Amino acid sequence: MLYAGQRTTVPHSRYGNWIHIMENMHWTWQELMDAPADLVDELETRYAAQAKAESDAQKKREREKRRGRR
Repeated sequence: MLYAGQRTTVPHSRYGNWIHIMENMHWTWQELMDAPADLVDELETRYAAQAKAESDAQKKREREKRRGRR
């Protein structure tokens, strides 16, 4: 599903965080399930922080771009 405007994320899903971890770590579902829970929690925390930092940086670039047009 595509979104109009500047939205670049997809809606939250039940398995969204786990799918993201599997894609980035190149893990299978079984490997994810076998991983220690605290490791999976740490990966979720790190990926969330990375996404927030990227989002903040994008917003900053957009603000600077708008300021340059005035």
